[in-house]
Amino acid sequence: MRTQSPSLQGSSGFLEAGWTTEATKNNPYTLDFHLTGWAGQQKGYALAARFNYQF
Repeated sequence: MRTQSPSLQGSSGFLEAGWTTEATKNNPYTLDFHLTGWAGQQKGYALAARFNYQF
């Protein structure tokens, strides 16, 4: 069986946005949110959230 050759035709897009807080002496917590999305032949998104305590 033969497989199709890859093609470089078409277009794609990628976007990433995020928000992060920094730990301080009075506030040892950090928050981190990220949203990633892509479009083209492959479409999708990913959402990540992280909560940390610095001691």
